[in-house]
Amino acid sequence: MKRLALVLAAVVVSVTACSGGSDEPVDATPSSASPDAPKATALSDEDGVQVWDLTGEPSDEAFGIPADPPSAAYNSDDPRPVRFELDGTTLELDLTDLTFYHPEGDIFAFLSRSDELSADQLAAAYRDVVEQLGVDDATADAFEADLAAAPTDEAGQVSVSYPDEIRFGDWTLALSAAMSPSVGTGIVTVSAGYKPLPVG
Repeated sequence: MKRLALVLAAVVVSVTACSGGSDEPVDATPSSASPDAPKATALSDEDGVQVWDLTGEPSDEAFGIPADPPSAAYNSDDPRPVRFELDGTTLELDLTDLTFYHPEGDIFAFLSRSDELSADQLAAAYRDVVEQLGVDDATADAFEADLAAAPTDEAGQVSVSYPDEIRFGDWTLALSAAMSPSVGTGIVTVSAGYKPLPVG
């Protein structure tokens, strides 16, 4: 599990580094950032909702990942509803960025992020994800309080990361949110890594 943790950490760092809004999103809804990439077989559309079936075994074909680079981005200028179907639960949220990765072997990962949200929207969005996943909401309470107490001229970030492992099937999820009070907006990020558990 250590290698999976490192992959998830790298995913979170990469999305955090891009959270300043300076990157230009790829117009790929729903097409890969690479024109040579295969069509994602795990992707479908249900009444305007982009649905990713994560209950099967991951593959490059499932996520439309080309050989080089081994990643596929599904980004949009405006937020759109995305639903992840996992073993035991579903998670639906509005996203602008979603990228799948295949770093090595049987390890796959994805990172996703919301549009820039106001403090109230950010607190509500983080809480909504926590409630959908059925995990403890203490971090949502604390994050909401921290956002409300932060001076609007404060430098740095007000942030939260769910501290415990969130696992559904062979996917391990990581949830975080961050906002710069001086800017007035922030994002929610959901990342996940796939690694089958040893049998026996």
